[in-house]
Amino acid sequence: MPKRYYAFERLIKKYSLRLPYTRTTEGQRDPETGEWVEGSSQTETISVALFPVDKNAIYESGGRITSADRLVYSLSPLDARGTLFHEGANWRIESMGDYTDFADFHRYRLTREATA
Repeated sequence: MPKRYYAFERLIKKYSLRLPYTRTTEGQRDPETGEWVEGSSQTETISVALFPVDKNAIYESGGRITSADRLVYSLSPLDARGTLFHEGANWRIESMGDYTDFADFHRYRLTREATA
């Protein structure tokens, strides 16, 4: 196991929220029967630290990141196809960063899903 230079577990736990997290799997064909198997979704409540995006990161992104996006820090990995529910809306995982070579967390950028 590589040496971790930064330990954020206590800080992430201090500022964590409990949010509903939904993982969705796509439908697929059963390789044995050839029949279509519908996808499914599973929802669980997870603890994550949620922060707004820093204005310098917004500026340096050249428009890919906006002030409406959020950063999530998690002690366990999340499925990139998942969504979090916060502030009355679903937030889709847009990008992810695995920092476990140096620290004890995973970072994700969330984008608010449009509502009709």
